Amino acid sequence: MGIGYVMSVFDDAIRDAKVPGAEKDRICGDLASGVVKLCLDPDVDPHPDSCGRVKSVAIGNHGNGLNFVDAIHSREWGIYLWGENCLRKMNELDNFGFDKLRELVMNEERRRKEIGE
Repeated sequence: MGIGYVMSVFDDAIRDAKVPGAEKDRICGDLASGVVKLCLDPDVDPHPDSCGRVKSVAIGNHGNGLNFVDAIHSREWGIYLWGENCLRKMNELDNFGFDKLRELVMNEERRRKEIGE
């Protein structure tokens, strides 16, 4: 049992990693360093209106190529919604996002009833 880290990676930031060479090595290095940074050694945003923890790191020149979403214990449960270009925890959704989440759950319930699951 331990802590799991929920993150998202933008395709734009890693797309060129599929081609062997210096660019692939740089991207892989940036990605690995970013994961360790966001999980184990996060910076704190000094801006007074920020929510504290810095939640993204650059991958190459893609400023927020890797984004931290949450750290949860292996026995916990969590619900996340991908919307408006980022992954958010349920308790961080605004009313529009929460209504969208409810709609998605209701649609899935309806689909399962229709196919007999």
